[in-house]
Amino acid sequence: MSEQAPLIKALMEKAGKPVPTFFTELSEEDLQALHQYTNDVVERATDGLDELYSGMSQTMKYVPAFILVKMTTSFIKPAISAGISAKLPLKDALKINPKFPVDYACAVASHLDSEHAAEMMRELKHARAEELITYMVEHYTVKALDIGQFLDKKQLKILKKFITKVEAMDTMLLEQYASVIASIKAA
Repeated sequence: MSEQAPLIKALMEKAGKPVPTFFTELSEEDLQALHQYTNDVVERATDGLDELYSGMSQTMKYVPAFILVKMTTSFIKPAISAGISAKLPLKDALKINPKFPVDYACAVASHLDSEHAAEMMRELKHARAEELITYMVEHYTVKALDIGQFLDKKQLKILKKFITKVEAMDTMLLEQYASVIASIKAA
């Protein structure tokens, strides 16, 4: 793996998709500058949102789940819902997740920190986890692999069903996620 690999992987994780192939042709210095620039753009674009998410998560604790699910799926984009979910205690987030439609829950997960998403996935009932992982692999393959870094053997077995799809991915992705793919195969 090249010295650029961690930077390329970090950019893929931010975008949730492969980076343009010319990124591999950039010098390490240029790639580092690009990485820093994207961090600065994201930081500026999200300035103040943490406080908003914290406030909303406090308010949402008092709204019944059935109302919360209807309001959230109708009026709140998955990225915002992910920000709020990240501020909720895990047990509160887990009360709502099974009530979300699979596509919405996965769209939210695609915006969550991968380790946090995996923590939630480990706590869900097996059938729900299987539904979500299946949808994630089909629609958010890069994020599914990111989350896969933190899953236990039980959930990795679900990912194993999709190893041929994963292995058909772009070679740059295969290189970046080689250790996760090896863990999936070993499950």
